[in-house]
Amino acid sequence: MPLKGYGVLRGKAIDRRREGSSDTPHFQIRVADAAGVEFRIAVNVKSQSAPSELLYLLEDDFQHPVTAGLETLGPGWHALPSSPGDLSLDYIRGNLFDPATRYQGAVLASNLLPSSRLLTVHGWGHTSLFMSQCADAVQTRYLVDLTLPPVGTVCDQDHVPFTGP
Repeated sequence: MPLKGYGVLRGKAIDRRREGSSDTPHFQIRVADAAGVEFRIAVNVKSQSAPSELLYLLEDDFQHPVTAGLETLGPGWHALPSSPGDLSLDYIRGNLFDPATRYQGAVLASNLLPSSRLLTVHGWGHTSLFMSQCADAVQTRYLVDLTLPPVGTVCDQDHVPFTGP
């Protein structure tokens, strides 16, 4: 069964705030489309695993096939089909032993998006960034040229978190 209500929002950020409670590590962004319809976006900005910093990059001239397609959309919410090579999300990563987001959630998301591919990371922790050279390579190939991993791809963690290299 495909995911209902899957799509992309194009609008203007009109407000932002950090949630007040320390147990809800979200940043709220309010976005309005051209007709003034407002949307709330919750961004999880703090991992339960160390380090919990949010990494980001500001690139004035970022170009990618997905962003080129987004430029053709008008303001507002646009439903997207789950189809390879389209604007829809088709890459999902899940750690088998993630205390914050269970692996079963990644499997469910992959099942809801029929054209998606699931990269399974056989490892501990909430992220695999810099903890699996295999996963880093798969993620880089996807981000650079939209190459999906083969069905059933599993990457091992290079070392267990918090134990040193």
